[in-house]
Amino acid sequence: LKAWAEKFGRQPGWTLVTGSKPEVDKLLKALKVFTPDKNDHSPIVLVGDEGRDEWTRAYGLAPPAKLAEAIQAFLDAPQGEGSR
Repeated sequence: LKAWAEKFGRQPGWTLVTGSKPEVDKLLKALKVFTPDKNDHSPIVLVGDEGRDEWTRAYGLAPPAKLAEAIQAFLDAPQGEGSR
């Protein structure tokens, strides 16, 4: 993850997460994206505002324009109307 961040850069407001398997599993469960078999995981991009405790999900293999639309819709949503 460190090498990825160095290669592609880390944007303001991004949080890149790493840790032991139990720690990461706990986080994935809290975000409702955990799967017991890593080969069965869905390509999901989580977009959120930790301060508002609001999150939305987007299909991770969508065309970049669709991902940008999902992110912009999340940013434009009034507080309290984001997904959790």
